[in-house]
Amino acid sequence: MKNVGISHPYKGQDRPCPIFSRRFSFQPSSSSLFTAVLASLPLTSILAMTWLYIETRDTEKVASLSVGIFGAVLPSLLFFIALPLLLRSGARFSWAMLSAAMLMFIAYSGYVILGRKLGMPL
Repeated sequence: MKNVGISHPYKGQDRPCPIFSRRFSFQPSSSSLFTAVLASLPLTSILAMTWLYIETRDTEKVASLSVGIFGAVLPSLLFFIALPLLLRSGARFSWAMLSAAMLMFIAYSGYVILGRKLGMPL
């Protein structure tokens, strides 16, 4: 049976999938700062805090969640520090990603261990 649907862009077919058009590209451009700011927005956290407020109308719970999220984000910052350092030192992309992710996992493990020793609810 002949494939008559939208082709995958990497299969060498004649019609690329419109999802992978240039408009949705992640290539660097003159608006790199805007792209970085947009990518860094904590959309999940904003939605969770909004939902919590709508459900409870308790601003103290929202404030506590916000502080908890801030503490939990700190270990992930190591990923964003390590990845560019590894890439700029010549590491291959896949190894840099894996290494940075492993470093982040170790940091989160330390965060959980330290949090439990300090009696933080995790």
